[in-house]
Amino acid sequence: MTRDTHQNDERDERDERDERDDEGREPGSGPGEDAVSLASPYRLTPPATPPEPEPEMEPEAAEPEAIEPEPEPEATEADPESDPEPKESVEAEPGELEGPAPAPAADEPGAAATAVASPGTEEKQKPAPRPARTPREARAARAARAPRDRSALRRAGSILTGGLVLALAGGVAFGGGLFDRAAPASSDPLAVAVPPTQVALACPGPGVLPGGATGGTDTELGGASATTAAVRGLVVPRADDPAAATLAPLVSDGAAPLELSGSADALVGELVAPTGSSVLRAEPTATAAAFAAAASVSRADSGDLRGLAAATCPAAATSSWLVGGTTLVGASAVLSLRNVGATAATVTIRAWDAVGEVAVGGTSILVPAGQEVTQALEATVPDVERLAILVTATGGQVSPTVQTSQLTGLTPAGTDVVAPTAAPALTQLLPGVVLTTTTVDEEDPSLVRILNPNDEPTTVQLDLLGAEGATSLTDEAGLVIEPGAVADVSLAGSPAGTFTLQVTAQDPVVAGAMLVRRGDPAPEDPDVPVVDRAWLPAVPSATAAAVAVPGLGSLVDRAVLVVGNGEDTDADVTVTAVNGTGEVVSAREIAVAAGGSTALEVSGLGSGVAGVLLDSTGPVSSSTVLSWGDVLGELIAVVAAQADPQVERSAAITISGS
Repeated sequence: MTRDTHQNDERDERDERDERDDEGREPGSGPGEDAVSLASPYRLTPPATPPEPEPEMEPEAAEPEAIEPEPEPEATEADPESDPEPKESVEAEPGELEGPAPAPAADEPGAAATAVASPGTEEKQKPAPRPARTPREARAARAARAPRDRSALRRAGSILTGGLVLALAGGVAFGGGLFDRAAPASSDPLAVAVPPTQVALACPGPGVLPGGATGGTDTELGGASATTAAVRGLVVPRADDPAAATLAPLVSDGAAPLELSGSADALVGELVAPTGSSVLRAEPTATAAAFAAAASVSRADSGDLRGLAAATCPAAATSSWLVGGTTLVGASAVLSLRNVGATAATVTIRAWDAVGEVAVGGTSILVPAGQEVTQALEATVPDVERLAILVTATGGQVSPTVQTSQLTGLTPAGTDVVAPTAAPALTQLLPGVVLTTTTVDEEDPSLVRILNPNDEPTTVQLDLLGAEGATSLTDEAGLVIEPGAVADVSLAGSPAGTFTLQVTAQDPVVAGAMLVRRGDPAPEDPDVPVVDRAWLPAVPSATAAAVAVPGLGSLVDRAVLVVGNGEDTDADVTVTAVNGTGEVVSAREIAVAAGGSTALEVSGLGSGVAGVLLDSTGPVSSSTVLSWGDVLGELIAVVAAQADPQVERSAAITISGS
């Protein structure tokens, strides 16, 4: 027997022994190709030439729980088909979350994996499927294993190939979750409950002209206005805990905050003649955020700020849309940014006009905690006829409003406060559109303003929802609004009455409406009639809402509640009126037909109404129209209802497979 023949026989014996070992070995348990494929998404190419024998050394990536290696065969010529040399794995730095790893080819093992396992253990390479768990069980399991997962992550790192989405409700930040690296992909997000926090509503104070003082005195041209204001706060107690709330100036004047008081049905408070902005703070119960509403109103019977200005007190937000006002010559639009939080906020502004987005002069605005900063928009975005803006805050949140005022020569041409409107949506409802008899050629008519914030043109339809159903204001073709453009659509010639205006669009839009009341000429200029204006926002539909009614009987002599239903089914709405001591003065049920709107005189609900609560079988949108019968002509303003903020507050996490 020759030496070559002897070597061939030895090689055949080793091949047979290796085949027997492979047949008895579980996939992934040894140094074979299956194990390498599970440990890495990359194809492993066998070396073209046998490697030089190296001294035995302890692997760097060995784990305490690693399985025993197979007995090492005698050093012979390497067999590329059975004993390829493993590639060195690439690991993330401890605590580092990397981007998606390159996807393996479709014909490679592990191509459908959603996470790359760390090499070293059988359990890590081939995890057993888990039974389905409820979100509650999942939260408990994550909490129990968090320390163990953190140590494992520090040892081996982790690479996720799925997409990660954080959905935050109510502006609540979420951080610090850990995922099971071997968890199967799921389209159902995991929910983490977020505890309720304080509700803070920032209310605008009495009107101020640019360069003037509270009360509306123009230091250059005169035109003093004797302005009187009031702020009304309303809190609905939860069944599981009594409510606690205060009203106070945003910037403390040293006086103790006003504590809201009342009954088990409602807590009510009113600040009379405030000199600046104020804030309603309502504490949460153990399980729910406070159900609160607040509104402010101010009235001037003469001077440059003649008019009735009112607005809902908005909650702080990181993003707010405001639609209304103009910065043409003779007009003013003063943006007020109120920070009711504990951290400073940096604010940026974007603005749009009829031709699209316009450049905003200046840089970002810093709003310190507990302070208010104002900005005259006629200085930063001058000569804008159809104003719509987006206020974005980082580092903190702000409550923005815009005070608008106009003059025709020396004659007052209306003032109001523009409050945030609903975020872009396919359908917008604007309750409280009260129209008088007009002709189609009316000068300075009431109108609806629509912003198309998209990159493509969109088509909108306009309908007036009333007691008798819907009246279309557009033809079948609708109204086309160019991308980034703001459209003003005149309501002149529309039927008189009290309506909810519905805007339906092919793409999400933002909307607001302006009501105009023309009066008699003022003594200063007998040829020019006085005018008052009311800007009203789109109001999101809700099944539970409240509206505070400020100044009724003192600054306001009439209030009309308007409830609109933009849904396909009728809604039964329970309307409960409370007075200044929180007592219920009346409760009645009204039916609001699908595609319809209903109006109620607030004074008809009882004496001294301070607020109205709405509880509906279906989502409805509501506002209250305030007015004052001035000798020269009617003054008008609109206050939107505020929905119960207690919705599910959670952080949702979705991992999708690649």
